[in-house]
Amino acid sequence: MKKNVVRRWLLCICCFAGIASESMAQQRRTDTIPFSLETGLLVFKGKLNGHAIDFLFDTGAGMAVATAGIRDSAELKSSRKEVQAHDANQQTKRLQSVVAETLQVGSFDFKNIRCVMADMPLLRCMQLFVLSADVIRQLNWQIDFERRQLYVSQAAFPVEEGMITCPVRYVKERPCVNGAIIGLPVQDVLIDMGYKNVCTFPVAAEKGTQLLTRYQESGGQVQYSLAASMGIMGTPRPDTVATVRFQELQLGGHTFYQVPATGKKNTTLKLGVRFFSTFCTRMILNHAQSNYYLLPVPENKRSTWEGAEMVTVGLKESQLVITGKALEGTGHTFELDEVVSAVNGKTAADFSGECDFFRWYNYVRKDLTIQRTNGQQVQITKIKLP
Repeated sequence: MKKNVVRRWLLCICCFAGIASESMAQQRRTDTIPFSLETGLLVFKGKLNGHAIDFLFDTGAGMAVATAGIRDSAELKSSRKEVQAHDANQQTKRLQSVVAETLQVGSFDFKNIRCVMADMPLLRCMQLFVLSADVIRQLNWQIDFERRQLYVSQAAFPVEEGMITCPVRYVKERPCVNGAIIGLPVQDVLIDMGYKNVCTFPVAAEKGTQLLTRYQESGGQVQYSLAASMGIMGTPRPDTVATVRFQELQLGGHTFYQVPATGKKNTTLKLGVRFFSTFCTRMILNHAQSNYYLLPVPENKRSTWEGAEMVTVGLKESQLVITGKALEGTGHTFELDEVVSAVNGKTAADFSGECDFFRWYNYVRKDLTIQRTNGQQVQITKIKLP
């Protein structure tokens, strides 16, 4: 009898030890996942309901986003529940939701992830699913921008020598840090890896006005343009945008120099994926410790900024039209919504639709040759701030 009891206890202890050992092994497990920055966004392969899908890594999104195409191809479960959603242009709307019964990042599984439905052209045309901060926060990440590799684990990553520490606090699931720009303290700067540019700030807010004023008082030059940013609620009419290059930006006691930024009315102060891919070689997101760590690129090895766009073009109702333009220093007279005949030798008829144009334009819009309807050819280059 006593022998049986002892055997049972030993069996229980062995089982418990086995479970504990397996749990520790899972926590120590690190997956390596290649990613691409080809579209200007951090994209990698994941799975929804067992279907391979391109995931957009977006710490600036509080909730996952799926298009109708992703919903159908990944067999996401329809839901009657509507969700209050906010986009990058500070627009708010109730959107239909769907549920991914399983979501997989490497070998890490998540269950019953609710997603909002939005057919934003960027997501629809590039066939992207937005992996949002609520899921991202459940893992720890190391991003190697030089090797284009993600490392993912439940355990915190060790910090390398030379890395700067940025304590993180979460506002509606999204990571925010404190710092300073040209000597002005700034709080709750959003780390928005779903924002493809470097930095943006709200010109209509008090802090944004102070930043712009101090920048100009210190001799900084501003390039004004008419432009619009795409959000999941749509693209608003173009409005005035101020393009600057902040002389200094401090994070974690480290100073980054000559940081490009755009000031707009309906936005928040944030740093995008291009800030980190330009100014850092590696980045650690240790959510288990609520700390982010950055390994800065040496100043002499950092890539240069090519400048602001003088003109942007879109495809609307089967016509090529001007969708944005600089307001000064351009040497041309394009107007918003002006119809043009061709861009880099391609006419509207060369594209099968909006997505065909969007994918092409996303890769070629550095230097443009625009042909007006009167046959005039106009060369467009980036505007560089001194």
